[in-house]
Amino acid sequence: MRVYNYASFAKVFSKGIIKPNMTKIAKILFEPVISLGDCVNRHGEPYTIDNKSASLWYKQEADIPGNLKKAANDGRVYKGIGKYFTDEVLDKVLSGVKADDMVAEL
Repeated sequence: MRVYNYASFAKVFSKGIIKPNMTKIAKILFEPVISLGDCVNRHGEPYTIDNKSASLWYKQEADIPGNLKKAANDGRVYKGIGKYFTDEVLDKVLSGVKADDMVAEL
């Protein structure tokens, strides 16, 4: 199982994002986990990230839900996350100038 501190990662990741905010960052980082891992909430509905959850996770005032943690450890997610970032993040939400600094810090 891979473990990382979401808040620490999100804070460094935000340095490379164009117009960052906590919700945008959470959605970018969790979208491949949710979609590739078929992650649903306790009602069986597709998981959504709201402003409150994003803020609490970023401030480390709440834990990441277990279903997201479980999905993040799914082999399909692990294999697909690189393609997701290449296709959806690198050219669309990262600032070229800022991204180099962000990658160096990660």
